[in-house]
Amino acid sequence: MTQAVVLAGGLGTRLRPLTLIEPKPLVPVANRPLISYALRMVRRGGGREAILASGYMAGRLREVLEGEQPDGLRVRCVEEPEPLDTAGAIRFALSAAEGAFIALNGDQILDVDVRALLDAHQARQADVTIVVRRVEDVSPFGLIQSDAAGRIEAFLEKRPEDPTGRNLVNAGMYVFAPSVLEAIPRGRPYSNEADLFPQLIQAGATVCAFRMPDEAYWADVGTPRKYLDANAAVLCGALPWADPPSDPGSASDIAPSARVAPSARIGPHAAVGAGAAVGANTAVRDSILWPGAVVEEGCRLANVIVGPGGRVPAGTVIEGPEASIIADTTLEPLGG
Repeated sequence: MTQAVVLAGGLGTRLRPLTLIEPKPLVPVANRPLISYALRMVRRGGGREAILASGYMAGRLREVLEGEQPDGLRVRCVEEPEPLDTAGAIRFALSAAEGAFIALNGDQILDVDVRALLDAHQARQADVTIVVRRVEDVSPFGLIQSDAAGRIEAFLEKRPEDPTGRNLVNAGMYVFAPSVLEAIPRGRPYSNEADLFPQLIQAGATVCAFRMPDEAYWADVGTPRKYLDANAAVLCGALPWADPPSDPGSASDIAPSARVAPSARIGPHAAVGAGAAVGANTAVRDSILWPGAVVEEGCRLANVIVGPGGRVPAGTVIEGPEASIIADTTLEPLGG
């Protein structure tokens, strides 16, 4: 049985105030929880169990996700007593493993062939396989240096350019041999990138790279702008295996229980959540309306995120290029 540990304990501070109401793994992207794309990808690759390493608002994650999913994936949540960083969280979530297991960040969307990843890990008899991706701008990332066979030799700090020209960075998804768990100390913060991986390489372990195709989708959903971009990309079909939007023509998705006036225009690249309302003669594009959001009549919105309980008064015009958030921060966190 292939297991996956999904790191889901972050605070999502760059998406506040939205993440004061809902934990980041549950923010809606194309009207589905952000983390649901990681879970579906794991299941498509043969995964049978996903363990969510959670902390912040763990009860809400448990309420929404724990149990058996419609596709047969079993999901359970474990709550860290304190933040344990990436490797520490994996160790806490999975005390033992019978075989190779997957670990990945739950605050991103990516399209990885999980079966091919597991096959490559097994064929190389690797201790750790790290999914890597080529990027044009390497400055926000640490770089990965590997030999011609894909064995990783070093992790380089952030720098303006890659002297090798390969521009390969860590995509936040891994396969671990079960023995690697013993290299992670229990009960204290420990990082994959800063502690575990350099330690393994220094000890002579086999740490390999698995390169994503350049055309495969990969996105961090860490800021309002990146959040809107990811929503648009998924609505436009960036993940071939994701559910299609309700209106493919405008690359928009309107939840069945949303109330949209006949004269309103939705799209392109808009998601209207369950129970949301859009008034007459209103235009919404490149935006996300969370469940229960209200946009009154005669509004024009672009690049706007309206959180639950958020209300946009009649006649409001917000069409700038920057991402805007409208949210009712007096709301209690969803689920109590």
